[in-house]
Amino acid sequence: MTFIIATAVAFAVMIGALLQRVSGTGLALVSAPLLTLLLGPTTGVLVANVCSVCGAALMFTRVRRDVEWLRYRALALASIVGVVPGSLLVATVPEGWLALIVGISVLAALTATLITRVEASKEYHRVPVLAAGFLSGLMSTTAGIAAPPVTIYAIYSRWLQQSFAATLQPFFFTVAALSLSTKVSAGVGAQLDWRVGVYGALGLLVGVMIGGVLAGRINPTQARIVAVTLAYLGAAATVVHALIIL
Repeated sequence: MTFIIATAVAFAVMIGALLQRVSGTGLALVSAPLLTLLLGPTTGVLVANVCSVCGAALMFTRVRRDVEWLRYRALALASIVGVVPGSLLVATVPEGWLALIVGISVLAALTATLITRVEASKEYHRVPVLAAGFLSGLMSTTAGIAAPPVTIYAIYSRWLQQSFAATLQPFFFTVAALSLSTKVSAGVGAQLDWRVGVYGALGLLVGVMIGGVLAGRINPTQARIVAVTLAYLGAAATVVHALIIL
């Protein structure tokens, strides 16, 4: 792995961690497509899962009082079911096609998140929350991101931003840890370069620290716009790269 790629990995993780610290989401959304482009779909998504586990654990300590545990449990249980087919796809689909699936999945999920503007009740509904959890587990395993399905659910249910952002942290930790464990048990990432972990950890810590300083100064909506823009660019580049190598 070259120094340029290692630096790009650290930068991708740092920007994602900064945005997640400010707005509650953004770490995997930004880093997963960029890491896929830099490291390949299998390794890139694996590293994104590791970053999601570590980042969510760090941020949970600051927002645990606002977590809505009822919805978290429903989302987490459903995500377990979604991880299984996702793991099968990762183990059986060639890297070129997997990169294409990752890129298209991110683009479709981002677009669905942006165009969803449906008014709905604030009440807890079991079927939508279970569907969001299942899709999040599936996407976390195949594409490294879990936020879009839950974000769509939050828009439909008009979930309060403070509770939503807090509940995402233990949920991200759970889904990414499940995805990671299934891949490690299957031998995925056995040849992972140790420098990827070092640079990724450095980017994560720096991003969380900078995000902590800027959290009260940056509008979360503006941070989300930046996160979505970067994710779109990374996903589009991943699709183009996959089409070239196929």
